[in-house]
Amino acid sequence: MGAIELEFREVYEAKRRTKEIKKGGIDNSLPVTFNRKEFIKNRACTAKDIQTQDHKRNLVSLNKRLDDLDVKSAQSKSRIIAEQRR
Repeated sequence: MGAIELEFREVYEAKRRTKEIKKGGIDNSLPVTFNRKEFIKNRACTAKDIQTQDHKRNLVSLNKRLDDLDVKSAQSKSRIIAEQRR
């Protein structure tokens, strides 16, 4: 099944059941989407995953900031050396 079909499966199921109710029948069958827990479980992120992703983003940001500081300090050193030579 495609992702769209899985997402709207509940809508299709509801429409099917309303048609049967309009006919006068009572539908006691188990819905097709009753076992969607596994699908949602596989799709949803856990809190641990979110914390890990935040931690990785923070590390990348800190590395960029440190690299910028290295570049700025190297530029400052070269500027100071150039001024001393004059």
